[in-house]
Amino acid sequence: AFSEKVRDYRIGWRLSPASQDNPTAHRPLELELELDATRSETTGGDASAEHGVMLRSTLLW
Repeated sequence: AFSEKVRDYRIGWRLSPASQDNPTAHRPLELELELDATRSETTGGDASAEHGVMLRSTLLW
């Protein structure tokens, strides 16, 4: 939904293994890391901004 009174910002970063030519081939242990940071602020400046951080990891074997 769109709002004229609130601004939301989000930035993310991901570290994952490179893709392989043969997706059905047996792969060794894989690790994927993701980091997302968020900020939500009002345009009037009356309330303080809210911040959030999410860290996710996926392990495949």
